[in-house]
Amino acid sequence: PPPPPPEFEDKYILAVGRLQKEKGFDLLLQAYAELPETTKKPVPSLVILGEGDQRLALMSQAKTLAISDRVIFTGMVDNPECWYAHAELFVLSSRFEGWGLVLTEAMAYGCPVVSFDCPVGPREIIKHRVSGLLVANGDIKALTKAIAQVLGDAKLRQRLMLAGKKRAGEFAVETIAPQWLK
Repeated sequence: PPPPPPEFEDKYILAVGRLQKEKGFDLLLQAYAELPETTKKPVPSLVILGEGDQRLALMSQAKTLAISDRVIFTGMVDNPECWYAHAELFVLSSRFEGWGLVLTEAMAYGCPVVSFDCPVGPREIIKHRVSGLLVANGDIKALTKAIAQVLGDAKLRQRLMLAGKKRAGEFAVETIAPQWLK
């Protein structure tokens, strides 16, 4: 895998996308704020890659939720692959998607995924409880629970990582192109 991002040596929760309402980062911040702290394992930081017109509102929301010290907004990055490869977990919180390309990218880099089962995309990519976890669209409590479950269970993370990599391979150009040509 590529080296870790220079700012991070510890694992983190990752989200990637345009900072727009439809991407649901406001919902992710609410779910993240509800994650339980334990003395054995503190909640990893939340890193959000991307830029958009909701940036200031999301930063303000993180401050209101008292999580701004654990949420990092990186803006656009040149090397998202190193972020995927070193994340403990990837979360897609979109209200709707066309095709969750970021899901397949995360899975290809061996990052376990949790996603809202929003219209179009996640259900076609993720096999629930096999290659990732799907939760009811917009259900913040279920998203919090799924994130906590993956963070707290190393065996589940490993299983999702391996199955996710395999599933992402099913969408590789070498696999899909011959099907289109038929």
